Amino acid sequence: MENPWLHIPLDDYEGHMAHTDVAQDILLADVLELAVRRHAPSSLAVIGCAGGNGFDRLAAFSLERVVAVDINPIYVQNVRKRYEAMLPGLQLIAGDIQDDGVSFTSVDLIIAGLLFEYVDSDRTLTRLHALLRPGGVLVSVIQLPCEQTAVTHTPYTSLNRLEGYMRLISPEQLTEKAVKCGFKEITSSLLRSAAGKPFQLLEYQRTAK
Repeated sequence: MENPWLHIPLDDYEGHMAHTDVAQDILLADVLELAVRRHAPSSLAVIGCAGGNGFDRLAAFSLERVVAVDINPIYVQNVRKRYEAMLPGLQLIAGDIQDDGVSFTSVDLIIAGLLFEYVDSDRTLTRLHALLRPGGVLVSVIQLPCEQTAVTHTPYTSLNRLEGYMRLISPEQLTEKAVKCGFKEITSSLLRSAAGKPFQLLEYQRTAK
């Protein structure tokens, strides 16, 4: 089965995330900004960058390198158009983070917002561990179960392709897998979008393993 993210137009994705019934674009942009502010990295990677949500906030920080990775090459092209001039250290990679061929020099901080619902978590954690410097931090946002549908229905019907492909993972499951891969949990907190859907923010530090 071909990855459905390759068939969702960026305008649809961004419109969906900004829709009042979803309101997840601001939540993820806030997580990105607060993580950079808290951990003060010199290098950062955003996995599943889409069109660069929140990247406009990064110019305020002293980042030497920002790596943007997404499986959809059109998303990555749009990140280049929007932010290349603003972020001189921008490195763009189109590909699946689960593949060994998708690689970059290790970074201080990795942001994985709503990523683990769409990947093999064991495989991806192993890859992210290798791409973090010892002592570096992985920040993840995962969706929690709720009465609403996993993928909120909006006028952007191309997002319906994700139904049946999206798999929720619990904070406990993710943390157990992360520890096995050589991480330790440093933060866990509940977040809610403006539309009321619950999410868990989890931060892990890479050990020397």
